[in-house]
Amino acid sequence: MELLEGETVEQRWERQNRKLMLDEVLAIGDQLLDVLAAAHTKNVVHRDVKPENLFITKAGVLKVLDFGIAKVFEQEKARPTSTQAGMIMGTPAFMAPEQARGRWEQVDGRTDLWAVGATMFTLLSGRYVHEAPSSHEQLILNATASAPALASVVPKVPSEVAAIVDRALAFDRERRWPDARSMQEPIRGALEAMGVRPAVASVAGRTVVEALTLRNTSHLAVSPTAVVTMAPTISVLTQQREAQLAEAAKLRGSIGDLQQAYAAAKRAAADAQAKVEAGRAERQSLEQWFHRRVGKRTAAVEEARKLVRGSLVRIARRAIPDRAFGAEFDPMRDRIVTLERAAKSATRDVTLHETALGAHHAPGLRSGVVVLAVAALLALALLIAPIVWRATRVIEPPPPASRVH
Repeated sequence: MELLEGETVEQRWERQNRKLMLDEVLAIGDQLLDVLAAAHTKNVVHRDVKPENLFITKAGVLKVLDFGIAKVFEQEKARPTSTQAGMIMGTPAFMAPEQARGRWEQVDGRTDLWAVGATMFTLLSGRYVHEAPSSHEQLILNATASAPALASVVPKVPSEVAAIVDRALAFDRERRWPDARSMQEPIRGALEAMGVRPAVASVAGRTVVEALTLRNTSHLAVSPTAVVTMAPTISVLTQQREAQLAEAAKLRGSIGDLQQAYAAAKRAAADAQAKVEAGRAERQSLEQWFHRRVGKRTAAVEEARKLVRGSLVRIARRAIPDRAFGAEFDPMRDRIVTLERAAKSATRDVTLHETALGAHHAPGLRSGVVVLAVAALLALALLIAPIVWRATRVIEPPPPASRVH
């Protein structure tokens, strides 16, 4: 069997908070009626049309699943003693009145159209046609009560769409749409009125309805592997999905370009950082080289200066006694002689002091300093003691003179 990738209409309905957009519901109804029209042409009634059995592929093509309880129109009525006579088969929420009552002789293509109307009703309103606490009570309501008007549940729905659904849900079969194509025509008109292009058939054939699950097929007059083929349809959903895929591809391309630009920028930034680091290292190396060169040159200059000064001194010493130079140099000669004498005298003084320092006796010097300190303290005490005595002595006043009476 074909491997399907996508989601059921029920899953999409649940994912979108149990309500689908009007154009999407109409597109689903358009494709579903296309499938049912092909099936009814082969005298096959699905009898279990519901959102759970409608599958939308990733390409936007609607697949109708689970033909397990499908029925081929029979000319003869089932005998009351037949095993399946009066048996209830289907899903209560989407059973037409005749199906809910087990009137299989009345079940035909219009039964599937009631289920199509119930499916559209549920997808638009977010509720079932007949709400009930249990499936048994829901089955009873389907068998006995008329469906509420769609406009009473979804007031904003267009009147022409409400009329399509309400006619499909008519309690009396004779008041429903006579066949799938007659119901599909106004749905396509509503899509065109909304500016949406309805599905268009292609020339190449494609299987869109398959007996994927066959249950209780003893009543079928066809092979279990029989399929109903029809021309493929390109629905609004497909067009929207293709547009979204194209936009996503563009976005992915833009993202790829941005990622490449970002990577190139990162590489450029890394290269620039490497160049900066290399420049810093080179500058540091040049600075070190420059300092070394400057240091060497400074030392060389100082050495050259010393040599020059020494040479000048030697030249001056040789020039002093040479009287070939004129009398104008005599003051300078006298000044030099004076400086030399002062230098010799300072040298002698330094030598004398060094000799004295080397010859003095350190313990004796310390003893002498101590004796001098003690003598100074005694002298100071002798000087201060009289002053203190005078300042602290008490002088008593003389006694008063006696009076003469």
